[in-house]
Amino acid sequence: METNQSNTNNLKLFSVLLLLFLLVVFAVQNSNTMEIKLIFWSLNIPLAIALFFAFFAGIIVGILAIKLFFKKKENTEQIEK
Repeated sequence: METNQSNTNNLKLFSVLLLLFLLVVFAVQNSNTMEIKLIFWSLNIPLAIALFFAFFAGIIVGILAIKLFFKKKENTEQIEK
């Protein structure tokens, strides 16, 4: 039983280390800067940071959309009752 938990912990540690390694490689390979413009605002940031920002913004929008969908669904079910 104890060796099973030890193997699970080793697998989790390996997975986290692998993801961190891939994250570092991604950031190093995409370190060139890019310019982001919005109306009168301009910002030069590394491509990796821009991609991470877009990724996390997409996650937040997705979570909000799911919450709104289920809230709307709950309201519809309450009205039908």
